[in-house]
Amino acid sequence: RQCAESCRRFPPECRQNHPCLRLCRDDCGQCTEPVGPVRLACGHSLDMTRCHEVRNAAATLSLASRCREKVQYTFAGCGHSADTLCCNARSSDPQCSAKCSVRIEDCLHPCQNICGSCHAEHDCKIPCERKLFCGHICRQKCHGTSPCLPCDKPCEVRCLHSTCPKLCNEPCASCVEPCDWACEHRGGCVLVCGAPCSRLPCDKRCMKTL
Repeated sequence: RQCAESCRRFPPECRQNHPCLRLCRDDCGQCTEPVGPVRLACGHSLDMTRCHEVRNAAATLSLASRCREKVQYTFAGCGHSADTLCCNARSSDPQCSAKCSVRIEDCLHPCQNICGSCHAEHDCKIPCERKLFCGHICRQKCHGTSPCLPCDKPCEVRCLHSTCPKLCNEPCASCVEPCDWACEHRGGCVLVCGAPCSRLPCDKRCMKTL
């Protein structure tokens, strides 16, 4: 039978003689005992480390790849200067997280893609926001000098009798109910609601109480 007692050995390469936490029958493996803050090669400190991660100079040196401190770094490939993680700045291929910002030829908006992801094809993601002839704002993604698509908002034409159920770009059906525009001075309009009124606007003082 294999021994089920607690191991009394020290894990290999453990320089602080931490006891092995496994059973006697098991291999000790790496020492996972937490150790205090470690000064990294980059000059920052790393709090959450295990004994085996600082077992020798090479292991300690590799911990710099886990440094999450923010540093200011100028990226050689694009020339951007931006905040990035220390581990990224010290890697063999630092990745710039700044926005591309190249002016797009069709619309002159700055490219909003992450630097390096465009591959010379800049795609504008800023909303168009041109005012359409109906008064609504175009909500398409920017389309440069191309004309806006027809407005797809609900039509806002309404009267006392009904509300147009169509989209803004579709022609409305005129209301055929009697026009309700009337006053005590000029009388009422004799045409249907959807037609231009047959009576002129009244310029007399209104006697109604609000």
